[in-house]
Amino acid sequence: MLNAARDVLAEEGHRGFTLRKIAERSGVSLGTLTYHFKDRASLIDGICRRHEQRWRAAIQQWSEGPPLTGSPEAFLELILDQHLNERFLERAYRFDAELWAMSMRSDDAWAVLQNAAGGMADIYVDAILKIVPDLPHAVAASRATLILTLIEGLPIFSRADRGNVDAAKLKAEVRDLVLLLVKQPTPAG
Repeated sequence: MLNAARDVLAEEGHRGFTLRKIAERSGVSLGTLTYHFKDRASLIDGICRRHEQRWRAAIQQWSEGPPLTGSPEAFLELILDQHLNERFLERAYRFDAELWAMSMRSDDAWAVLQNAAGGMADIYVDAILKIVPDLPHAVAASRATLILTLIEGLPIFSRADRGNVDAAKLKAEVRDLVLLLVKQPTPAG
């Protein structure tokens, strides 16, 4: 049901994101869908939570892998690479654009979006603090917010389907910029 909901939102937009269409795409009755998800916001929340759970599971697996043990920078680069690669997938940026559109019209969708962003920010905060352990948590959280803003905003300016962006070069520049940001000294005051 969550895959169907994600696909309907990405393909048909927030106006076509109806419980009836999602139930049809899922191959379940509307009653079955609403038993598990009472409304569109709970479906969006389910999609975002599953996405975050998958990210956390992958990060756990990566952190235990041989090439990354003892290298916090390599760990952050891996997270960045995965996140950047995801941003250049057509389905991902269409889903995100529609989620943003919904969040501008719905307080429930806005709350879900904020919660999802908070989960991703926590992932970056953890990675930042592994690189700069004495960095105050508030500064790491601020830097994580900047990283998310940069990465999540990329599709607005760099839609891969327009062909006017060297995706590899852009990803490398973003990765370098993030690593510079992470290692900046703590501001005075």
